[in-house]
Amino acid sequence: PRRVPRQTPRRRRSRHRPSRSMARATLLFATTMTTTAFTRAPSLASMAARRAMVAGGATTSSVEEMSKAADVVVFSKSYCPFCAQTKSLFASLGVDADVIELDLRDDGADLQDALKDLTGQSTVPNVFIKGQHLGGNDDTQRANASGKLAEMLAA
Repeated sequence: PRRVPRQTPRRRRSRHRPSRSMARATLLFATTMTTTAFTRAPSLASMAARRAMVAGGATTSSVEEMSKAADVVVFSKSYCPFCAQTKSLFASLGVDADVIELDLRDDGADLQDALKDLTGQSTVPNVFIKGQHLGGNDDTQRANASGKLAEMLAA
């Protein structure tokens, strides 16, 4: 007699064992977090310099000087989509904005901390018109739509 192979039911995954895609995602996340933690860890020298600059107010005063250096100053990050919208708005208006890319500067984190102390805004873009703080992308777009931006630039 011929043996018929027994049909076995499909094995179900255990609820306690993650799927392969979940395991890959977890590994990718853990690798990224480990890499980021090591590449972004400040040195003791930079931490001491940062404390000295913030304590002395040098960074806050330098942000004030930068914000008054040109008619339009945008503190930005090169990868930020909201910053790109703000920069393209000024380009479309024909305004020559002084753009300071915080992520490309060694003192970018210090400048961003000083901006938060100065304006209360911790996000980018951080826009100044003739030394006066306007706000972020939403505030800039809103000011453009209402005509306030044109008034500020003309003054």
